[in-house]
Amino acid sequence: MAHDAGRDDRADSHLRRALNLAKIGEDRQLVVHVMASMSHLAYERSQPHDGVRYARAGERVLDGGPVNPELESRVFAMQARDFAYFHKPYEAETMLERAENSLNGFHDEEPSTWVSHFDEGSLASEAARSSSPNSHRHSGTPSVLST
Repeated sequence: MAHDAGRDDRADSHLRRALNLAKIGEDRQLVVHVMASMSHLAYERSQPHDGVRYARAGERVLDGGPVNPELESRVFAMQARDFAYFHKPYEAETMLERAENSLNGFHDEEPSTWVSHFDEGSLASEAARSSSPNSHRHSGTPSVLST
């Protein structure tokens, strides 16, 4: 909510605190969820290098652990937005395809009650934000998920 109120510094502080608490609580899914949120905030603050770093860190946390299709999809979608920001449409499209494919998977463990859902509608929204290499806040038609 701090970000929505234009208080990005406070939002960043809250997310960092949340990340530390998620790590202490050993909730791997919540750690990834917070990292994806940090990626989102970095993107919104025009800090796409940090956005990629947070999303990739979330992806590494997921590697080798129980599969969570929604979290995988979300971290791939965050990377797609950052690639679009850098005018790398091929990489953005590749990440969107990975995000879409991830959503078709099955959970290997019960989803954390602390993690919000990321579904096809969420992915379509992120795909729309990734569809224009000219603007990091573009709301065009997504190229992935369109049939």
